[in-house]
Amino acid sequence: MLPGLNLFNKSHNITDNFKVYSVNYTENDLDRAILSYSKARDLIKKEEYSEAYKNFIEGFFLSKKFPHPTMICNGLNGAAWWIRKTDKKKALITTDLLEYYIGYYFEDLSKIYNWFDTVFEVKKSNNDITIFDISNIVIKLNKLNRVKIKKQFFHFIPDISSSTYNITNELKNYILKYADLRVKKEIINSRSILKIINSKKINYTSIKPYAIKNEFYKLHQKNYLIIQ
Repeated sequence: MLPGLNLFNKSHNITDNFKVYSVNYTENDLDRAILSYSKARDLIKKEEYSEAYKNFIEGFFLSKKFPHPTMICNGLNGAAWWIRKTDKKKALITTDLLEYYIGYYFEDLSKIYNWFDTVFEVKKSNNDITIFDISNIVIKLNKLNRVKIKKQFFHFIPDISSSTYNITNELKNYILKYADLRVKKEIINSRSILKIINSKKINYTSIKPYAIKNEFYKLHQKNYLIIQ
């Protein structure tokens, strides 16, 4: 472990040596961050996810002091991914930070797709409407189709200009739970969907049919523009 830290230091032009004096050693922030991440991975093997989360976050804060973009994002990504099933709200807060640092430091999707996937999954489990924004960013960054993107991203591509939707079996069955569906053509307009959403006080979730989700996103964007 210790020789590995010294090698890492040299490869990143860190001049402070990681010296060993019996059980005592001199640490710099890089070494401490690496040790925090290593401890987090050991805790994951023991399924101690809350403690692993704490160590990932500790490593993140240490990595900010260098700063080292990849280590910063790896810490946040690990923290969010492994805590998402036991504390999804904490995972969401962490991915909000991860999203910020991805945007600040990186543009090459091939290097950051796994991080975006974590953000996507956490937003999905939290029924966070901004999953549409993440999906849209990923698709646009992949305009040359160099990265294989999982199909779920394409289920959250916003269509702000959409005024009608094809009535799929999924959408039909969903609407019939709340209202009679009488159409001459296999389409439904957005005003009809909004009427159902408002009259039945339906809340947004990530598992609803696309037409419902997209209308929620359009409302979200409209409210955002009003606030701005």
